[in-house]
Amino acid sequence: MCIRDRYYINVVPTTYEDLGGRELYVHQFTVNSNELNTAMLPAVYFRYDMSPITVKFAQKRESFFHFLVQICAIIGGIFTVAGIIDSIIHKSVATLLKKAQEGKLS
Repeated sequence: MCIRDRYYINVVPTTYEDLGGRELYVHQFTVNSNELNTAMLPAVYFRYDMSPITVKFAQKRESFFHFLVQICAIIGGIFTVAGIIDSIIHKSVATLLKKAQEGKLS
């Protein structure tokens, strides 16, 4: 038995833009490999896939007002979930107390 290795290499051109507007042109790589046991001669294969699309990452700053709105949204969500949980607990306890008063709790 001989071993055949196959390597698949994906290359994606990428542009990074920092806060100062400076652009860096780089490439992202992903690699996968397969190993096959065959009765044929040993071999190594490389397959390159060059992406025709460029990915662009740009840093930007959000305003302080945007930050405050996000904090208010988080706090509002916490109060909403706490209200739902409180309502469920209140209804459950009220139902249990009502059954206990009627003597239906076993």
